[in-house]
Amino acid sequence: MFNRKWEVYANISQKEALQLFKQIIGKQGMDYKIEKALPNIMYDPNNEQFIIKTKNFSINVIYVSNDPITRIFANLLGTAHNFKGISFLSIGYNKSNSAELPIILRKFTEMSPESPWNITAYPRFRFAVLLQLITKQKWKRFLYK
Repeated sequence: MFNRKWEVYANISQKEALQLFKQIIGKQGMDYKIEKALPNIMYDPNNEQFIIKTKNFSINVIYVSNDPITRIFANLLGTAHNFKGISFLSIGYNKSNSAELPIILRKFTEMSPESPWNITAYPRFRFAVLLQLITKQKWKRFLYK
């Protein structure tokens, strides 16, 4: 359906990201629907994916938890509740009719509690400095092209 795909991490929980997108897209007066999909095992085996669909794009909001080893220790230590996870956004769109997508993503970055590319604030990515730089560059390149 869509011929382009943009994927990036966002330092915001899946629940917060979903609420924020619903708010932003609703304020834009766009029609949308939300579907659920099975968990993406690579990022988290338990939490469903949420797919926000409009006629011009779709945003798949995937929950990203800790890696399996961190999950085990967090559960044993009773600190698992401290990890609210971050989101992985997989966005499908067509270049020819996607003018509103950068606007929605700009508003998303402005309204997010933290910069979405600041993924090293999350324990799983604490030492992933290169990944954070790549993530920030992806955000900046898409938002301000």
